[in-house]
Amino acid sequence: MSDILDRDHGVHWHCFSQDKRTYENIKRCFPNTKFGISPLLLMEDTYPQLRSQVCEMSLEDIILESDAPYLHPKNYEDSSPVLIRSIIQKLSIMFNIPGREIADITTRNAQQLYQFE
Repeated sequence: MSDILDRDHGVHWHCFSQDKRTYENIKRCFPNTKFGISPLLLMEDTYPQLRSQVCEMSLEDIILESDAPYLHPKNYEDSSPVLIRSIIQKLSIMFNIPGREIADITTRNAQQLYQFE
């Protein structure tokens, strides 16, 4: 990608589920990258390592994704954008900050990446 894109180009890594090393390498190459945290975070039995990986990230690098209707965690009635609330609740517990703050930060991140208000 570095052969094609400028270093400062904004990148959205969809459904991020990689390790800390990948996260750090991408941030070093493309510092404006935002990483999509999806309902994969709610699938603890399938992605048990994802929580600890997300805790290693900066909230300023995270945007939220529902990926509805394609990602449907067990124990959730519906796969819809409403899952964003569950992701916010999970991140709130993980980062020990209020859900409203998670929502504000991740919304601001998306606005910066996609240049909208």
